Amino acid sequence: MKPYSIEPLLEEEGVPRPKWKRRLAWTGGGLLLMMLLLLLGWWWVSSELFLRGMVLDKIEKNLNAKITYESAEWSPSHEVILRGVTLRANGQKPCLQAKQLRAAYHWRDLWAGRMEFNEIALIEPVLTVAMDALGNTNIDPLFKRKKSDGKHKSVWIGKF
Repeated sequence: MKPYSIEPLLEEEGVPRPKWKRRLAWTGGGLLLMMLLLLLGWWWVSSELFLRGMVLDKIEKNLNAKITYESAEWSPSHEVILRGVTLRANGQKPCLQAKQLRAAYHWRDLWAGRMEFNEIALIEPVLTVAMDALGNTNIDPLFKRKKSDGKHKSVWIGKF
C-alpha cells in the first residue's frame, strides 16, 4: 500500500485562483468606509462646535465684534438660529441683545467669505447705543471693519 499524500488536494501554483470575491469584499469595504467618513464629516460640520469654532469666529472677525448665545440650531446649507444672543463690539458694552436671531443664507456665500444674508429676523431685540464723552459709541467698531485687498467688505441683507 502506498501512503496517502495531500499533494493532489493542494492547488497547483500555475492555476490562477478566482479573485472576484476578494475584489468585491475590498470594493464593498471601501464604499462602506467612504460612507462612514461622509456621515462623520456631515455630523461634524452640522455640529454646534463647528458653528462656534469656524463659522461664528469668521463672522466675528468680519464684524469686529463678539457674539455670545445660550443655544444654537443650524443647518450648514441655509439657516442658523441663535437663542439668547448678545452682540458686543470689541472692547465695548453690548449693543444688541435678542431672545432669538434667525439668519437665512446660502452656503456658497459663506464659503466664499461673503457676508450675504437672505433674511435676518430678531425676536424681542434690545438695541443699546452708548456714547462716551468724545462722541464715540459702542457700535462704532462694527462700522470700522477691516478691508481686504483694498476693497471694503460689505454686508448684504435681503430682508430684515
